[in-house]
Amino acid sequence: MPKIKTNQLDGKESAEIEKKIIELAKKGKNPAQIGEILKKQLGVHKSKILGINITKIMEKNKISYKQDYENVENKIHAIKKHLEKNKQDIRTKRELVRLLSRAKKLKKYKIRKKIKHK
Repeated sequence: MPKIKTNQLDGKESAEIEKKIIELAKKGKNPAQIGEILKKQLGVHKSKILGINITKIMEKNKISYKQDYENVENKIHAIKKHLEKNKQDIRTKRELVRLLSRAKKLKKYKIRKKIKHK
């Protein structure tokens, strides 16, 4: 499928892409997953082509989604549970350190931007 450039989108295609975003969001996909699906299926490499990003489209249509911080917290919880059973798993320990670092960065970002939990 050919790549879509900014000047190639007309109203019909942008409406089709927006419908696809809404459909995927209602299935429970987060914005990152929706972006990957758009890239693979429709050849849309940037949702900004529409002039608005995926999260704004979801908010406009009143569709809730998990924030990045919540996803990281869920992964941390799952990894801690795994490490209780597998204390020798060095790779997972490294992944836990990486995720804790990301959670700390996201927390600082949220405080700085004053983003509230939904």
